[in-house]
Amino acid sequence: MRCLLFSLIWLLVVPISSLAQSAQTLHDQGLNKLNQKRYQEAIALFDKAIAKEKDHFESFHDRGKTKLAMGKAEESLADFSQALKLNKDFFQAALWRAKALEALGRNDAALDDYSLAMKMNPANTESPSAKGWLLARMARYAEALDVINKALSMGAKSPNLFMGKALVLQNQKKLSEAIAECNKAIDAAKTEAAPYLLRAKMKMEGNQNQAAIPDLTKAIELKLNGEEGHLLRAEAYLKTGQADAALADVQHLLEIQKSKNKNLLLMKARAYFLKNDFGAAAREYGKALSTDNRNPTLYLERGKCLYLSGKTKFTQASADFSKTLELDPKMEEAAFGVGRIAFETGKYAQGIQWLTKALEIKPSADVYYLRSKCHYKMKQQAECCADLKKSAQMGNAEAERDMAEVCR
Repeated sequence: MRCLLFSLIWLLVVPISSLAQSAQTLHDQGLNKLNQKRYQEAIALFDKAIAKEKDHFESFHDRGKTKLAMGKAEESLADFSQALKLNKDFFQAALWRAKALEALGRNDAALDDYSLAMKMNPANTESPSAKGWLLARMARYAEALDVINKALSMGAKSPNLFMGKALVLQNQKKLSEAIAECNKAIDAAKTEAAPYLLRAKMKMEGNQNQAAIPDLTKAIELKLNGEEGHLLRAEAYLKTGQADAALADVQHLLEIQKSKNKNLLLMKARAYFLKNDFGAAAREYGKALSTDNRNPTLYLERGKCLYLSGKTKFTQASADFSKTLELDPKMEEAAFGVGRIAFETGKYAQGIQWLTKALEIKPSADVYYLRSKCHYKMKQQAECCADLKKSAQMGNAEAERDMAEVCR
């Protein structure tokens, strides 16, 4: 009698529903947690559903989706494959396995799974949308366009479709039409970062850097993953002369995101150069060179900064220009830099040698004009006038004025 009474009390305390929860009920609870992004709780519930019913394919599938959302793409593959094994008609498992394979960079295998999902359910438009977008990013434009157009003919309006078509049009050099497709992608998914980012890239390709900045800002606000948004926005700021804004993005990447991107030091140096803070710019180029000391462009840019810092830095600037030419003998700017320093320090014969070297690499009105000044200082009037004439012919108005005085 006491045993029966205890059992009755226990049943009153513990809800009967918790004793009789089916695998489907546990699965549905797990799906609710997944939608709330409470991933660990979702996994635990899917595990319980599978323990209760080992053939519950939906729980395998949604546990795979949860793992993928957690960044565990490799682990998710087994769950998607098991769901597909348990239900050979469950096209969603093939679709999501394709997404996991794509996240792992296994694009050919992903394409196979997208095709499988399309074969299993020809009416579903998500699979061709994802396949077309991937093909476009793989630069397989003709295949991408074929898949995209078929999906569009079925009434699909996925942002991936429009972005895929934008990439195809970009490859065809139809930039304005590509941007129009990005507009459609944004209309289809105003809260996704990817369409804003793609539109910004296309605007920057068309030298619409100022117009790209609001799109990049929006992509960042929508929590664009990684550092790409800040990096591109810093580049757009630099191209539009907004040095302080560029520095803010660079500092964010260095200090908040702890980025190791080597280009950040270069961008930081260029921002300081825009601010006419040549000393700071030279220091940043020095940091960049400490990680890449065989880069002739870095030596050239630091040489320019040192030259602009004044005569006390001329020796260092000249060394950087010489190092540039050692690494890349075709960089005429470096030869011009050494020649200009020679001229400004009264070494006119040396200046002529370096400026002649610059002209051999690439003729330039400015270089002819400066060499004419070296010849003038050395009282070589014929050579001076010959250089002035060439400089004037190339559009240098100062050379034309000097000819009137020097070459009468």
